[in-house]
Amino acid sequence: MTGFRTPPSARSPVAGVTILTVRALCTVFFVSGAAALIFETLWFRQAGFAFGSSAWASVLVLSSFMAGLALGNLLTAAFGTRIRRPVAFYALLEVLVGVWGLVLIVLLAATADWLAPLMRPFIEHPEIVNPLRFAIAFLMLLVPATAMGATLPVLVMVLRLRDPSFGSVLGRLYGFNALGGMVGAVAGEMLLIEQFGVLGTGVFAAGLSFAAAAVALALSLGAGRGSTSAAPKPGPAPIPARGWALAAAAFLSGGILLALEVVWFRILLLFTHPSSLAFALMLAVVLAGIGGGGLVAGSWLKRDPHAFRYATLMAFLSGAVCIASYIAFPRVVAAYSGTVYIVAPKDILWLSVCLMLATSLCSGLLFTLTGTALNQRVAPDIQAAGLVTFSNTLGSALGPIAAGFLLLPWLGIEGSFFLLSALYAVTAIILLAARDRPGFVGFGLAGVVGAAVFAAALVLAMSSEERDYYQVVARSHGAPEYAEIADVRETPTGTVMYLNTTAPGESTFQRLVTGAFGMASNQINGRRYMKLFVYWPVALRPNPKTALLIGFGVGNSAKALTDTRSFERIDIADISPDVIEMGKLAFPDPDAYPMSDPRVKLYIEDGRYLLETTDARYDLITSEPPPPKFAGIDSLYSKEYFELVREHLTEGGINTHWLPVRFLTVGDTKAIIRGYCEAFPDCSVWAADGFQWMLVGSRNAEWKRSRPGFEAQWQDTRVGPELRALGMELPAQIGAMFVADADQLRELVGDTPPLEDNFPRRLVQSFAGSEDRETYAQWTDTDAVRRRFRDSAFIREAWPESIREETFRYFDYQRVLTDFVNANGGLPPERVIRELDMILESSALRTLPLWLLGIRENPGEPPEGSGAGDQDFYSAWRSGGDALADRDFEKAARIFASAQRRWPGNADLLLMRLFALCQRGDSEEASELLREAQQQALRPELAAAFVFLERKCSTPASSVIKRSEY
Repeated sequence: MTGFRTPPSARSPVAGVTILTVRALCTVFFVSGAAALIFETLWFRQAGFAFGSSAWASVLVLSSFMAGLALGNLLTAAFGTRIRRPVAFYALLEVLVGVWGLVLIVLLAATADWLAPLMRPFIEHPEIVNPLRFAIAFLMLLVPATAMGATLPVLVMVLRLRDPSFGSVLGRLYGFNALGGMVGAVAGEMLLIEQFGVLGTGVFAAGLSFAAAAVALALSLGAGRGSTSAAPKPGPAPIPARGWALAAAAFLSGGILLALEVVWFRILLLFTHPSSLAFALMLAVVLAGIGGGGLVAGSWLKRDPHAFRYATLMAFLSGAVCIASYIAFPRVVAAYSGTVYIVAPKDILWLSVCLMLATSLCSGLLFTLTGTALNQRVAPDIQAAGLVTFSNTLGSALGPIAAGFLLLPWLGIEGSFFLLSALYAVTAIILLAARDRPGFVGFGLAGVVGAAVFAAALVLAMSSEERDYYQVVARSHGAPEYAEIADVRETPTGTVMYLNTTAPGESTFQRLVTGAFGMASNQINGRRYMKLFVYWPVALRPNPKTALLIGFGVGNSAKALTDTRSFERIDIADISPDVIEMGKLAFPDPDAYPMSDPRVKLYIEDGRYLLETTDARYDLITSEPPPPKFAGIDSLYSKEYFELVREHLTEGGINTHWLPVRFLTVGDTKAIIRGYCEAFPDCSVWAADGFQWMLVGSRNAEWKRSRPGFEAQWQDTRVGPELRALGMELPAQIGAMFVADADQLRELVGDTPPLEDNFPRRLVQSFAGSEDRETYAQWTDTDAVRRRFRDSAFIREAWPESIREETFRYFDYQRVLTDFVNANGGLPPERVIRELDMILESSALRTLPLWLLGIRENPGEPPEGSGAGDQDFYSAWRSGGDALADRDFEKAARIFASAQRRWPGNADLLLMRLFALCQRGDSEEASELLREAQQQALRPELAAAFVFLERKCSTPASSVIKRSEY
């Protein structure tokens, strides 16, 4: 291959650039890469406070950062030949990165205060807000990003003074920098932020940049005049057409890889927990691949300076490997069958390696080979290095936008994969067109082989039948076999799926799944705790007028808001318009869909950013963000966020906030509660539904309330029936959900420091274990909670006295509900019978007895052996349960007896008939049934229930059921 060659004068060795210097500079660039990735992670985190975390805000901040990198590449390509002391100049760049990078961490966090007035008039006009975001983010990131972008071309110029192989130098530097980035990405998430906080980690990253600058400066001073580049040129040389073609190939390959990264992460998040550590591990694998590819290419080009001719082959192989990893991945995931989602770092790392490493390695090779080919046509070296990195970075800036906003929404995961793989073939064709006429038969054969391998991979992919990732996800969430995918969308914010579940004889409920996580459901348990976020504050503050809901989910809380007649304005903030649109699936009746209510105003915006930019105040602000260990979501559980919420409440306004302790260690929960109580001095905690808790606080509320105001919701024709259906049949039951008030929480939390924006890793990476759940059980122990309720100054102030006194008797029923929910409805039959006996005899409650029998508005698990799938059985079981809940025990006994005749030998029906007879006091017929039970081979847990009833009915113990049978 022939082409433009760099003049010898620009390549001649210069004194001072020794082998030791080369190794030192490679090490320096490794450290620089670590610092850059730590800074990048921190900047993106802090930018969420300044610009929001919506899909557009995130991608615009990323694009502005990449644009800064590209500008640095471009400037070095245009003016790099004028640099007289490149090593010293590199040291200056590192100082700029360190100083401005650290300043930016503080500046971005504080930007929201002065940016809010600028954005406020345009918050409802994204066509204005988004360009403003990009412009401001670009200006703020300009200095450090441009400096980062200039570092690689400058060091290529330096090391070329020692090494005659441009490709060896480019690959080595590119590889060491990427591997440094890999270490920085993982170290930041696993160690630094937890130990030093965000600001302390920024100081550490700045220290790395300063250390890199110091070593480089020492090398420059030690080399003296020898570190001056020889024969600098006043400007860049002309770039031939084939040089631009190679730049286009670099642009395309960079865009493909970053677009693939988005698609890869989307696939992995279908199976893994989306924590910041998971993202760091995924990114580390990509960086390890491209870094390793750069080092391999550098070593290859050192031995064979003409190896760049295989760039076409490498482009074809990149596409083939990409396809192969995609079609093989379901087999890798199959090893985790039955796992709801994968959380162990080693497993996330393994899945990432299987899906992404090979293609990333090929990409690192392809970049280095392409850059070396470009150097054959473009001189001097710094111009070639600057042009190839500029092209590649510019493509990388556009790739995520194309993937997130175009490819995935339009083509889905599979279509995006095939298109991006095909673009690798296009890259190969461009590389083929950029070369001179073939001069080596081997090179021509390599291109043919590459094309054949790519075609074979494509044919194999088209014939593969193991590509339906969505069905795998649907099954992995414990959904029964009769659950169906109602809709699935690839949105800019992630994969959103709706599952419909319809059990025989029951109504359908919907579950919203985002990625691998079942985010929300309108099954009765989900409705119960989500609607309590509205029902509780309305009971304590009747007739609220304005409300803000942060996070739509499936619309449970939104529906509670629109059902409350007093609200005049209801604002809802959510980052995903698709989640809002798909919410119609949960409301088949268009009139019931909350968004159709004229009082509702929708903001497609990050909730925290909306609060920072609006001057509105609300009587109620309720938040249902994703769990706090999702990447970036800790900022919606921090002390600063809660303080921001309090600022936007009206005087006496109330805040309710989801506290999902089922996902949190005790330390996590204490840190969140501590921050909340520092923002809301009158804070309290309520256990709405098992381990789904609720934080409550106000802005100087005066809690004295009358009984009529407290009870008003139960009299409402829309809200009252729903309260009863959700197991809150009487106003006094609300109080039984109490856990602790502010004074009591201070004792429980102790000296645990609060979760703060600067210390997000006060939420640890692990999840709640058995010890944590045991502690939560102790916190909600019936006797302990009853005592705290009795002693609570908050309760004495806020609760009407008569309702307070009535509440004490309902703590035992709340205990039953909590145990039932935490056991996923799987209480043993003997426990169910005992609790039914207690509830039916001591209360008038209807809903809880039905739940214990698996009878709900939504599907419950049928009794074992009940003939699942037989709708008639469900109807009979439900009729008998309704009679029991009505305390019509004679009717219940008749229904279960009739059902027994249809399904002879069903022990569950026999048990319930016996229970009804015992409640009625018919011991004679009960004795006959106990003899009938003796003839059946009873399950041990069912036999224990019969023993309980045997004693209750006053039949002589052991006279009927043989102990050996159970």
